[in-house]
Amino acid sequence: RGFAHRSDLTSALLKAIKETTPGNHLPADIWLLACVATANHHKAKVKSIVRSKANNGGFTSQLLRQSLSGNGTALTSLFSTSLCEMADGLLRSSDNAACELGVTLYE
Repeated sequence: RGFAHRSDLTSALLKAIKETTPGNHLPADIWLLACVATANHHKAKVKSIVRSKANNGGFTSQLLRQSLSGNGTALTSLFSTSLCEMADGLLRSSDNAACELGVTLYE
């Protein structure tokens, strides 16, 4: 929850993830974005980044599966606060790549 109070860290993290080229993302990027999205004032920024990364191939279903598989216990609080909302937003997107990520989040 520190991201809600440290806008300098949040801004640096979001910038670093935005600037990461497709194929160079790690599962930690997904976890960190989910943590940032727990703060209401960052949700729109995170959704925008995730949609953009889905469309440019930076975030794939495979990366999401690597990020989430076997980590249910650790991610429980993030599903109730940010990951379900993120999945819903992705499913409502008109972009096929973003919709595919939304489906993967719900699987």
